[in-house]
Amino acid sequence: MKRKPKPRGKTPGSQEVKDNIKALRLDGLTNKEIGRIVGRATATVSRISKSLGMDIKRARRVIEIKGNKGKCSKCGKWRPIDSFRGGRYRLGKPTSLSYCKYCLNLQVRLNLGNNLQAHLRRNLWGLKNRCVKKEIPFNLTLEYVTDLLLLKQKGKCFYTDLNFDLSRGWKPYCITFDKVIPSLGYIQGNIVICTRKANSCKNDLTLGEISAWMPGFYKRIKECPWLTFVKI
Repeated sequence: MKRKPKPRGKTPGSQEVKDNIKALRLDGLTNKEIGRIVGRATATVSRISKSLGMDIKRARRVIEIKGNKGKCSKCGKWRPIDSFRGGRYRLGKPTSLSYCKYCLNLQVRLNLGNNLQAHLRRNLWGLKNRCVKKEIPFNLTLEYVTDLLLLKQKGKCFYTDLNFDLSRGWKPYCITFDKVIPSLGYIQGNIVICTRKANSCKNDLTLGEISAWMPGFYKRIKECPWLTFVKI
């Protein structure tokens, strides 16, 4: 025998909950934070906010501000306001992410974990944005760099054959892209994937300078079959 569904109606104190949610939204709290306070799921808070005509996509909490500094909700440190992403005015109050860019970058690295392709995707996205701003030639794709690293370089640094460090943070052995001939930009046939330390050593050296000062690097470039733009 099937159970009859209970008639849906107003739950006890529903108007009080709505009033609380409205007041908390005006204070700049997110759906998740409000849900913890009023004892409702985040989706429920979002639905009630929409019914009140005040739902804001990706709502951000108001950070604690003193003078020209804000307090990070993760590390607890007081940092300059420009260290917090956002800075828009919503509901009449200055709002931003409640945690600083340093904690944000740390969280990104934690989310990436040891997923090699995720690291490539993240680095490639950042590189593309920088190239657009600085008007540097760029035509790399995720498929191209994945094939380059996993199949051609066997998952190792091109210059040193070292394994990459995929732990959080901007480490000396993390993944970077190097344009062999700097003037050509980040284009297919002109890039290799190497550690940050090796990339810093090579920097913007020309092939002649690499040949004279870094013969080991020069030999690898000379013998590389996919560097089609490098003619030695």
